[in-house]
Amino acid sequence: MMFKFCKFHALSAMLVATIIGFGVYTLVVVNQSSRLLERFYDHPFTVSKSSHSIVYHIAEIKHLIYRQTVITDDKQNVIPRINQLEQDIVKQFDVIFKQFLGDKKDIEEVYQSYSKWFPVVEHIPNIENIQDKNWLLNNKAELDTLFLNIENTEQEVKDFYVFAFSKANEFRQTSATAQQHAVVFSFITTLFILLLIAATFYTYNRRMLAIKREKNELQGLVNQYVMVAELDVDGKVERASDALCHYIEKTEQELLGQPSHFFDLSPTREQIEQKIWSVINSGNMWHGEIRRYNNAGKLQWLTSRIQPIFSRDDKIRGFTNVLIDSTNKQISLIDPLTSLPNRRSYEQCIVSFLETSKQYQLPIGLAILDIDYFKKYNDNYGHPQGDKALVTVASCLQQCLLDTEHEVFRLGGEEFAILVKNFTYDETEFWLNDLRKHIQQLGIVHEFSAKDKFLTVSIGCHFKSNIIDMSDEEIYLCADKALYLAKLERNSVFISK
Repeated sequence: MMFKFCKFHALSAMLVATIIGFGVYTLVVVNQSSRLLERFYDHPFTVSKSSHSIVYHIAEIKHLIYRQTVITDDKQNVIPRINQLEQDIVKQFDVIFKQFLGDKKDIEEVYQSYSKWFPVVEHIPNIENIQDKNWLLNNKAELDTLFLNIENTEQEVKDFYVFAFSKANEFRQTSATAQQHAVVFSFITTLFILLLIAATFYTYNRRMLAIKREKNELQGLVNQYVMVAELDVDGKVERASDALCHYIEKTEQELLGQPSHFFDLSPTREQIEQKIWSVINSGNMWHGEIRRYNNAGKLQWLTSRIQPIFSRDDKIRGFTNVLIDSTNKQISLIDPLTSLPNRRSYEQCIVSFLETSKQYQLPIGLAILDIDYFKKYNDNYGHPQGDKALVTVASCLQQCLLDTEHEVFRLGGEEFAILVKNFTYDETEFWLNDLRKHIQQLGIVHEFSAKDKFLTVSIGCHFKSNIIDMSDEEIYLCADKALYLAKLERNSVFISK
């Protein structure tokens, strides 16, 4: 939860930084756009500048013409200079026509006014003789018309210049206003987003506090009613819930730092631990049943789920062991005398055993073991002694199964069933004969046996290297027939295929 909370803070900070960055970026973009717009609006200023240039050139042409009336020298440069000024005027008209943002007809009208006296040398031939009185008298009307047209053009261009200048100022003011509006809009938008983030953050914090309260309440319930232990990488207890401490009759302080042995205190503890470690050290979850004895010596069964806990770099840093009391369930599946799984448990296991063998084409063997002349043993030594013999035989069976995957069950009376897993025919025959010898070597005196002075067993087994289609009832009948043949000789093993 703390990690998620910190992660939210980091994301919020990133969001705020992103929004602020977006706001700054927006301002920059708007500013750049305004500058581009302003450059676009600079076109009227270009028109104004060109208009100024035209007016200046017209004034210079007028000055050159007037100058020729009083100065007699440098007459040869007058006409070329006038021609140059006229060409410049044409160029400025081209600039105005391209840049003008208004009606292009206005430019055409001004240019037509200019065409009335352009070029001067065509409208007033021999203008270089302007100082000649006779020439002046003969061309006075043309000169008056020329000066009138020049003054009209000059005035029109001046009006055009004033229009362009006012238009440029208008656009500049519009651009400045747009920039101000953009700044205000960006500020308001950013402020609104920040307020929205603050409101979201406030709501999230309140939600986190509520979740934290709920989590604490849930942890309290888990601690009180669920048996759970946290273990380090060595399997030592780091934390234990109150429910677990109450069940195993120890305080948490007594458990801390102690090897948990996964809370299995049965005689087969070491073998169970090895299996558990091989599973959880590979990063997988182990699920199974464990046994222990309480302070009163009563057998308890627990369903255990041991889950590895990984660090951020995917390394195992500990384990969580969740336990559920399954004593009542196991009692219904356990023979109370020998503590072996009973016939009901066998009936459940044989079905799944056959299905697995069929699916993966595994060899299978069902062996039924019967104690020889056990009725005579009970009749002569008494049932308490007979029960003691059954417990001793059951313990021997469990010890012989420790290094195998086989399972043993007490079917009833003196009869036991063994599921032989992943053995070949020869391995099965050798192992069952070895099991028979171990029981005989227990040295349980049976003076009333017709076979041996010690208690012996007969074993019948049905073996299949590949189960294709056989039910649990069929394989049991086959094993029972094999037992019948073994009992004809007693203290023997008979295997059918």
